[in-house]
Amino acid sequence: MEAEASLYFKGEFYEIEGGASYPPPIQKPHPPVYFGGSSLAGKRTAAETADVYLMWAEPLEWIKQQIDEVEQIRSEVKADKGIDRRLRYGLRAQVLVRETEEEAWREAWEIISKVDKQAIELSNQQFSQTDATNQRRQNSLREHSKNEDYVIGPNLWAGLSIVRGGGSVLLVGTPAQISDRLIEYIDLGISSFILSGYPNLEEAKITGNLLLPLVKKKLDERKISSKIPIKSQLI
Repeated sequence: MEAEASLYFKGEFYEIEGGASYPPPIQKPHPPVYFGGSSLAGKRTAAETADVYLMWAEPLEWIKQQIDEVEQIRSEVKADKGIDRRLRYGLRAQVLVRETEEEAWREAWEIISKVDKQAIELSNQQFSQTDATNQRRQNSLREHSKNEDYVIGPNLWAGLSIVRGGGSVLLVGTPAQISDRLIEYIDLGISSFILSGYPNLEEAKITGNLLLPLVKKKLDERKISSKIPIKSQLI
């Protein structure tokens, strides 16, 4: 059997000798590079090096603003350095989908129902000290939605962010509702989704059974009616 090829690399910042990836990637020349960061420096890095600029779930107008900023930076990078890379857009979100809206919201609140006040206070202290632009955006969504039960938009809930850092906005609702929300993001330019829930395995099965077939059906119907190819990658 032919021996597995080993990876050797020597650069300015790191060196790899005899490295390997199992299983080997099928994408050529390499898997797509996902990059996130809401600062101007982060967006410029994405424009110069990434295949997918990944954002945490936010209200539609916030996402549109970020995409517009990255597109402007892409134009600047092209003018400054002659780099004109094709860049796709992705969304990292939590999902909780159920047959009824009432059940979905009840279980969303159940996730944080047993978190004690001390843990919440500690999380708030840690979040307030961050210098990461994307975490500050999540903090702002949480703070401004306190009096609205952390609802920041149709089927968008920031309740998880009282204890979870990073991309903690949760899409909550029925398959019909959540599929509509995902398609709204697609209409803004999102073509890749990284979705998860708590507990991970159980929610992956529920989402796979209830939500993803409906999203694909709606996209197929739109493609047929418009005769325009619509591409979306659900991970």
